[in-house]
Amino acid sequence: MTPTPTSPEPVGDASRSQRGISRRSIVVAGAWSVPAITVAVAAPSASASTTLAIVVTEPPTQTTACSATVTPIRFTVTENGAPAAGRAVTVTLPDGARFRSGVTGTYISGSDGVVTVPAGDILAGPKTGVISATVSGANIQTAFPVRTTGALQYGSKAANIAAASNSGFVRLSASDNGAVAVKANGEVWRTTSDAPEWVKVGDGGSTEANQSGYVAFGNGESGDALWVKDGALRYGSTAANIAAASNSGFVRLSASDNGAVAVKANGEVWRTTSAERPWVKVGDGGSTETNQSGYVNYSNGTTGDALWIKTTTTCAV
Repeated sequence: MTPTPTSPEPVGDASRSQRGISRRSIVVAGAWSVPAITVAVAAPSASASTTLAIVVTEPPTQTTACSATVTPIRFTVTENGAPAAGRAVTVTLPDGARFRSGVTGTYISGSDGVVTVPAGDILAGPKTGVISATVSGANIQTAFPVRTTGALQYGSKAANIAAASNSGFVRLSASDNGAVAVKANGEVWRTTSDAPEWVKVGDGGSTEANQSGYVAFGNGESGDALWVKDGALRYGSTAANIAAASNSGFVRLSASDNGAVAVKANGEVWRTTSAERPWVKVGDGGSTETNQSGYVNYSNGTTGDALWIKTTTTCAV
């Protein structure tokens, strides 16, 4: 009987294919048959990055030249939008200004991110400038307003005032027959056509704009300084000719040769004239802004009166 032929035994890869797929084959095949999947992983440097920012939260208020600040200055530091505590902030001053003795100009932010420059830490220079604050490259600037002070001049020479007293003036108002000036410390001085030498008439005068002037009533009588002290009108060294119950709350004042006008914080408008000395109320709703009231005197014999702006209460649509 003739034997039945048999196929030769497969060798090599063919043999292995019959025995099963190798582990290497699985790996190789998987690399070609399975779609690639991308996984996003934040790099360590990106996860550790921060963004610092600094803003002004309480800007400087106006400070008298060569004097210490009277209110604090505040900045806020944030890191990625959240308060950043323990950050060193360097404050830089404008030319002429300086820190008081013992102050370095570096401040540390609190738990709320706030950096406070206390009142009195900075001595202002002679003029307005800019304060900057820097923290790790982040910087912010803010205006540092300074109220200029100085000595009185008359023409091209010093005014007729003792040299030792001629400094620190911040306000001045002049009329035909005299003038009044106020120092940063509240001293009020005046000169008249009859007594040209400047003399001090009081203390505690307001240093705000439009709160002092010189009034001369034009009837041969010497005029005097008209000024505001703690909201009350003063004439020379005494209270003005106004009922005591009404002499309060004044915030603006303008004087001329024959009269004056004053405005209260509540908008009441009062005036005095050479023909009617006692102060009288002439209206309500007066503007309390600077340069929005005054006294006008006509040269044709007509008695002058208060000239003022009545505030608008409604706006057109």
